[in-house]
Amino acid sequence: MMNKKGLKETWKQIIIVMAGNILQMLSKLIVWLVIPKLLGVEEYGYYKIFTLYLTYAAFLHFGFPDGILLLFAGKQYLEVNRGKFKTFSQFFIAFQCTVSICIVFLGITVLNAEAKFLLIVLGIDSFFINVATYYKFISQAVMRFHELTIRNIIQAVFQVISLCLLYILLKINIHISGGKIYILFIVAIDGILCIWYMVTYSALTFGRGEKLSDCIHGIINIFKNGILLTIAYQLSHLIFVLDSQMVSVLFNINIYSVYAFAYSVINFITIAINAMAIVLFPNLKRLDKENAIEKFEKLMAYVTGISSFLLLGYFPINLIVRTFLTEYNESIYYLRIILPGFVVTCCINMIIFTYYKILNHINIFVCISMGMLALGLVLNCAGYFWIAPKPEVFSVLSILILICWYLVSELYLVKRYHIGWKKNCIYMLMLINVFYCVVEVLEDSIIFAGGIYLILYILITALFYGKSFLRVWKAGKV
Repeated sequence: MMNKKGLKETWKQIIIVMAGNILQMLSKLIVWLVIPKLLGVEEYGYYKIFTLYLTYAAFLHFGFPDGILLLFAGKQYLEVNRGKFKTFSQFFIAFQCTVSICIVFLGITVLNAEAKFLLIVLGIDSFFINVATYYKFISQAVMRFHELTIRNIIQAVFQVISLCLLYILLKINIHISGGKIYILFIVAIDGILCIWYMVTYSALTFGRGEKLSDCIHGIINIFKNGILLTIAYQLSHLIFVLDSQMVSVLFNINIYSVYAFAYSVINFITIAINAMAIVLFPNLKRLDKENAIEKFEKLMAYVTGISSFLLLGYFPINLIVRTFLTEYNESIYYLRIILPGFVVTCCINMIIFTYYKILNHINIFVCISMGMLALGLVLNCAGYFWIAPKPEVFSVLSILILICWYLVSELYLVKRYHIGWKKNCIYMLMLINVFYCVVEVLEDSIIFAGGIYLILYILITALFYGKSFLRVWKAGKV
C-alpha cells in the first residue's frame, strides 16, 4: 500500500466494491422512491420500526464475525486453515440457529399480534443476517472483494424484483398489510444471500473439520476479541440514530415515519462511500504502525472531501420529495438539519474507528463512545423537557453530539501519535456551515442553492488542498 503499485491495487479494490455499492445504491434509490408511496405513511412507519430493531441483531452474534475480521484481516485466502475454519463455521451456524429459535419461541408466546409478527421475523432474519455477516467478514479479511460486489449485485436485483411483486400484490387488493409483505420479502432476500455465501465458502463450511475440543481455545479467542468490536460498532450506530430512536419512543408512528424517511436518505447516500471503509481496514492492517499512522491525515482529507461533496445530494433529493413524495415534505426539514452529520460520521466510522482497530485501542474507543452516548441521552432528555418536545430539537442535538464525538475520539489519537488534524477539522466544519447557510438563505431556490454550494465547495477545497493536489498530480501518485 505504500508503493505506487500497492496504492493502485488498493484503489482498484475500492472501485470493485464501489461498483457493487453503486448498483445497490440504485436499487435503494428505487426502493426509497417507491416504498413510501406504495405503503403509505403508517405502513412505512411499521416497516421502518422493523428495520430499526433489525440493526440490533448484531448483538446476537456476540462478536464472533467481528473477531474473525479482527484476527484474520490482511491474510491471504490460501493461508487460512480450512479444517479449523470448518469447525468455526459449523459452530457459529449452530450457535445462531439456537439463538434464532429462542427469539422465535419468545415471539410465539407474545399476545400482541403486531409484536408477535415482528419478533418472529426478527428471530428468523437475525440468523440469516449474522451468518451472512460472518462470511462477509471472511471475504473482507482475506480481501476477496469481488464476492462483496457480487453479493451487492444479487441484493440489488432481488430488491427490484420484490418491489414489482409488492406492487402486483397490492394492486390485486389482498387483505394483508403491505408493510408485512415487504418485511417478508426482506427476510427472503436475506435468506437467499445467506445460502449463497454458504455455497461460496463451502470449502470453509461443509465436511469434517478439526475436533471442536481442539478449536475451543480459538473460538473463545475469537469471541474475546470480537465482542469489544461489536460493542464499539453498536455504540457507534446508537449514537448516530439516537435522535431517531427517541422519536420512535416519544412520538406517534406517523411522525416517526416522516423522521425515519430522512435517515433512509442518509443511509442511501452512505452506500456510495462505504467501499472505502471495507477496503481500508485489511490493507492498513498489513502495514507497520508507523506507515499506517503516516497515512491518517491524507485518508481523512479524502473522506472529508468526498463526503462533503456528497452533501450535494440534498438538492436533487429535495426536488424529488417535493415533486413525487409530497406526503413526506416535512422530512426535508429534518434532513437539512441531520444530513451534515453524515460527513462527521463518515470521518469517525471510516477513518478514526479504523485506526482505533489497527492500533489496538478498541477499548478506548468503546469508553469514548459510551461517554458520548450518555451525553446524548442527557442532552436529548433535557432538550425534550426543557427546550421543546419536537423532533427537530433531537436533530440539532444529534449534530452537536457527533461533532463532540469526532473531536474527542480524534484528539486521543492526535495526542498519542502526533497526527495532523487541524486542517481537516477546520475544512469539515467550514463546509458544514456553508451547507447550512446556503440551504437556509436559498431554501426557495433549491437548484440555485445547489449551484452555490458546489462553487463554494470547489473554492474552499482548492484553498485548503489545491497545492497538495498539484503536487500529487505532478508526481504521478495518488
